[in-house]
Amino acid sequence: QPMIECILDKGLHYIFVAKPQRHTIMFDILKTLPLNKKEFIDKDDHCHSYEWYNNVQLNGNKDSINVNYLKYTKYEIDENNNEKVVFSTSWVTDLKITDEKIEILVATGRRRWGIENECFNTLKNQGYHIEHNYGHGKKNLCFNFFILTLIAFLFQQMLELTSQLYKECRKEHGSKMHIWESLRSYFKVIIFKSFDDLLYFSIHSDEAKLIFNSS
Repeated sequence: QPMIECILDKGLHYIFVAKPQRHTIMFDILKTLPLNKKEFIDKDDHCHSYEWYNNVQLNGNKDSINVNYLKYTKYEIDENNNEKVVFSTSWVTDLKITDEKIEILVATGRRRWGIENECFNTLKNQGYHIEHNYGHGKKNLCFNFFILTLIAFLFQQMLELTSQLYKECRKEHGSKMHIWESLRSYFKVIIFKSFDDLLYFSIHSDEAKLIFNSS
């Protein structure tokens, strides 16, 4: 609830996962309510089921806020017409749920997982060397490296959105892994005045004029 209230105070919207094990009171209330429902079967005989209810109490606190609840379940139907649950998740949101909006709201809720998963994949496999246990333990040095890596990752995402030079560098080198290895090899032996100079050199090294200092 505090996170939801903070988001609403900023004038923003939210779609958060809500699990029966963690929101027991809300799910007990939902059992007594006539949920809206929508279903269809696709060409592969998968059944897509949508359920929702607007304006339900989130928890048992005196100051509990009300939320809008939505659930998505995907079934497989075998030759004997038996149903097997393939995927099922539920969320809460402040956005009003209607028959026309339920599918896009579910798709948006599921996309949050995809974004998170892709972020972990990037941090683990594209040159950042982050593992799930990285930074754990009684010593703080590894945790500080972990935080610095996340800060670097944040700035690199900002560069992808705002820096044309960085975009050209990404296009030139391809994968992030290749970019980081190339940039590290350059500034091991060359001093650059700025990060932009480093990026420009990585793209146009044939144009560079290097000054050697024998001392």
